[in-house]
Amino acid sequence: FYADISRFLDRHQAPPGVRAVVEFRQAISSWDFARAARAAEPLIASALDRASWLPPDELRDGVVIARLATGDPTGARQAFEALAPLSRRPNGDFRTALIAAYVQSAEEGRR
Repeated sequence: FYADISRFLDRHQAPPGVRAVVEFRQAISSWDFARAARAAEPLIASALDRASWLPPDELRDGVVIARLATGDPTGARQAFEALAPLSRRPNGDFRTALIAAYVQSAEEGRR
């Protein structure tokens, strides 16, 4: 699946943001959290510049889980808070509360 997408992106000279989205989604779908965390960096920068290449909640959830899975609760907290103002979810959304609880639990485990 991703090989076909990669060839398509090459053929059409896709912009770096599109490639980053594909890499991020591929890494998340294959549970390659270190790769997902790296792929998220330019996506976070774009999102914070209001030039997001994918839904901010998808990015936030994915990068937070990726950073937690790679043992980086500080980075997870930073991404969670930086991307929070871009969220399209209503206050009290269960998914957001669950991600926040994972971050808090990881931070408390470090103390």
